[in-house]
Amino acid sequence: MKPQEILEMANQIRKLSKAGRFDEAYQTYKKVKHPELFYILGIQAYNLDHEDIAKKCFIEGAKFCTQGEHKYYNTIFSNSIGQCITLLFTQNLLRTQNNNVLKQLFILGHLYLSDSINMYGTKAYESYYSRYKLMKETKYTTLFVSVLEKFGVLVDAIPLMNASDLYESSVGYSSHLNNFMQAEELIDKAYNTLSIFISLFPDYNSTPEQLFDTGKMINNEYFKKMNDSKVIFTSLKVQEEIY
Repeated sequence: MKPQEILEMANQIRKLSKAGRFDEAYQTYKKVKHPELFYILGIQAYNLDHEDIAKKCFIEGAKFCTQGEHKYYNTIFSNSIGQCITLLFTQNLLRTQNNNVLKQLFILGHLYLSDSINMYGTKAYESYYSRYKLMKETKYTTLFVSVLEKFGVLVDAIPLMNASDLYESSVGYSSHLNNFMQAEELIDKAYNTLSIFISLFPDYNSTPEQLFDTGKMINNEYFKKMNDSKVIFTSLKVQEEIY
């Protein structure tokens, strides 16, 4: 099935949900078994307070990378897989307390969002924002910091990485979606996050723009290390039931 056909189905899900026909959309499009459709179905279900259905959809979307197959990696649908994993974390929909499983999910979610960013730049404004939320807005931040450290990221650099993601997302919302309210909210968050780094290192002689660029460079280096890691693509699988 061509990408455009899938995107049109996603639009149909939105239209049916808006018209109060979510059950019809869910029963019809879950059978297609595609990460983009599971992501959109999950979002619509969550907005309608159908948490159990949302959770099932996000799990199914995540399975397109958690079971060792990566057919949608380096495609337009990398974002939807990364979003499903991010939402499982940020909406506290996971049952597992196994740290190894949580680390594996984080690596895969971060990798797929980063892949989307690598392909589309600020057009992937949702991927940028979700990569920030995956790192910052979950109860597993300390655990995920240990993953970044394993790939050579210094803990002190993480505020720069987060600030850069917020900044790039702001640029995307402004220039590609004309959503200036969201862009302003994100740029405020970016500067607030940057202030954490500056408070820790007041003698660091760089402008905010230079610091955002430094964070972007670190994010890119981290993605390259993950992208080049054969272990992730050949043997990293989430074996445990997670909901």
